[in-house]
Amino acid sequence: MNQRRTTALLICAAILLTVALSACSSEEAAPAAASTAPSISLVVTRTNCPSLEVQRGTQVLWTNGDTVNLAIAIEELEDHGKGKGKGGSEIQPGDIFGATFTELGRYKIQCSDESAVSGILTVVP
Repeated sequence: MNQRRTTALLICAAILLTVALSACSSEEAAPAAASTAPSISLVVTRTNCPSLEVQRGTQVLWTNGDTVNLAIAIEELEDHGKGKGKGGSEIQPGDIFGATFTELGRYKIQCSDESAVSGILTVVP
């Protein structure tokens, strides 16, 4: 009976040792894939809507740094300055609007209802 007890204890010890060693394995779980898409943040106001150049796939974030709502409008420019709308949003003071640019080209960015306050965003490869 004593030999059976010793054998049972050795088997249990071997199982516990195997579990403990596997838990302490040097292999680490692969980290979650981080987003590699570039991102640019801009603060805009009724009087400041900067022009910029970004690489394809860049996310641009516009933060309303004014005390009034701003209407961000994005228009893709085509021949002769005529363009077609790409979207936009009205953002309250402190709020953020973002868009990711995947198509090469030039875009007019209007940062207020006043057409004189705008910038050009150029997307390059």
